[in-house]
Amino acid sequence: VRIAPDGVVREGGQIAANCVTLEGRIEGGKVEVFGKLCLCPGGVFALEAVTISELVVANGARLQLDKEFSLKNIEIIGEVHGRLRVTGVAVVRSGGFMSGYLVGHHLIVEEGAVLNASLAITPRDTNSGRQGSGPPGNFAAAEPNRRSAA
Repeated sequence: VRIAPDGVVREGGQIAANCVTLEGRIEGGKVEVFGKLCLCPGGVFALEAVTISELVVANGARLQLDKEFSLKNIEIIGEVHGRLRVTGVAVVRSGGFMSGYLVGHHLIVEEGAVLNASLAITPRDTNSGRQGSGPPGNFAAAEPNRRSAA
């Protein structure tokens, strides 16, 4: 589903889709995305208006968060300012900008990206299933992925 630059999801409007490209605005309506929401330049939404697990902030797009935002995966090519809690992978691509606070388990920052944030990156302990230990700001390398031919 594509919400065009002049498109608006108003109060009472509802969209449920696998993937959504947001170039317009969500103003009081509800949008549930089962796959990925791509926020494009000019796209605007309130956190309460969307249910998403994966977000791409496209080149030229800007996301300003007034409160903590939790999701599974985020890919930042544009700008994000605020507090993020990511249970999967947070990626700041070359040319992307992230400022604020980031809590998560996996972080990828490409050369040419800007990350100006307080970090709490605690890889999951692959043996016990619990989070790694250590205070915020300490960094630990995650164990390499292990694959078996079962």
